[in-house]
Amino acid sequence: MADGWKASVSCASRRFIWRVAHLHLFFTRVAQTGWRDAQMRNLYKKSAFLDLKSWSLLELSYTLDISHHWRLK
Repeated sequence: MADGWKASVSCASRRFIWRVAHLHLFFTRVAQTGWRDAQMRNLYKKSAFLDLKSWSLLELSYTLDISHHWRLK
């Protein structure tokens, strides 16, 4: 009976460690994505050629779509 209890505790412990590790990976990925998004926004803010008032909505959406493609690579 004691061996079954030890095995159950060991399995629960391994599952807990696995969940914590995957939560850590998830939060790290979210933080990295947020950091890349912030860098991209800062790039647009600092660009001298960018004048949002003169750009049409279609051009702006195309530019943002391209920036999303760059992040995937």
